[in-house]
Amino acid sequence: MNKILVLLLIIFSFKASSQVNEALTVADSLYALGDYSNAIRVYKKTDPSEKQLLYIAKSYGALGNKISSLEYYDQYILKYSAGSAVQYEYAKLLANTGANKKADSIYKDLISKHPLNPNYYYQRGLLFEKKQDSIAHELFLQTFTIDSTHLNAAYKIAKYQLTKRKFEEAQYCIDLGLKNNPISRKFLNLKALLLYYTKDFHGAISAYQVLIEQQVNNVQLHEHLAFSYGKTYQFVKAIEHFTILINEYDDKKPSYHYNIGKSFMGLSDFEKGRHHVEMAIALQEIPLDAEYLTLAISYSRQGKFKETMRYLRKALEENSENEFALYQLAVAADNYYTDEESVMLFYENYIKRYLKDGSYLKLAQSRVSEIKKELHFNSD
Repeated sequence: MNKILVLLLIIFSFKASSQVNEALTVADSLYALGDYSNAIRVYKKTDPSEKQLLYIAKSYGALGNKISSLEYYDQYILKYSAGSAVQYEYAKLLANTGANKKADSIYKDLISKHPLNPNYYYQRGLLFEKKQDSIAHELFLQTFTIDSTHLNAAYKIAKYQLTKRKFEEAQYCIDLGLKNNPISRKFLNLKALLLYYTKDFHGAISAYQVLIEQQVNNVQLHEHLAFSYGKTYQFVKAIEHFTILINEYDDKKPSYHYNIGKSFMGLSDFEKGRHHVEMAIALQEIPLDAEYLTLAISYSRQGKFKETMRYLRKALEENSENEFALYQLAVAADNYYTDEESVMLFYENYIKRYLKDGSYLKLAQSRVSEIKKELHFNSD
């Protein structure tokens, strides 16, 4: 009798195991086909193995359920020894959910283990880019140094070089991007910007026309076309784009009215021209740097240094000669950033600008000296 009972238990156990294996095979097939919701449902009916636990995490990620995806990645990493590939995906997910500090820690660890993997540098660069930290550019350069075909890094580098007016460096990366994909919108846009900034207005017009053919439509495109047509005395076309800017984007922007007025005058339509120039004069606003500076100080007093920096930058946009705002920007950065080398750049920017007669020059120089000592001490 006992032998029969044992035999029955073996049979039932075999059937149960067979059913589990069959279910997992079905779930794996659903996962491979991209039917993630049903794959998760089937996986959860069993006690997931290492592979299945990872597949559940990836499935939730594919469905956009980042919280559940993180939950299962956490379970996987806690239970198993995660390899570099899993750590990489996990770090990207952390970055997408705002856990930048933890993601950065993983990327640094991956870089130490695989210093020739360009994507680890690139993903880390994206983290610093979110904070508008110049370290991002250095990481994108490292990416491109390791892999000169990395077009995403090439785009980031070219975009940064354009903002710094380093046009030759930007040109190399733009040409590389367009060589690989002649209809790439992002590289075509950089090409148009480069031509516009270097005052090749005919070239800029041609580049922006290609973007228009690709259904690109934004305020910068119309602004640059309007000004480029004006600079090349194509006043009818200039008026066309200034009209779009006024009617569809901002009918109270003084520069739009002033320049459409000049374009009408270029066609000898002085009545319309004077009308728009008079509107431009009426719409002129006084600089708002004092108001933005007041807001910045209020945020500083609350310890909200990210907002402090945002309004200080606005103040400097209104009045680039506001020395106090530039110095306070360095102080706010000192409170906001943990990377001392980045902080030092803000103080050095102030020192460079007001080296001869800065009201806060000694304070800035003293802080730079302190930071250098701290960096030297930490490097020992």
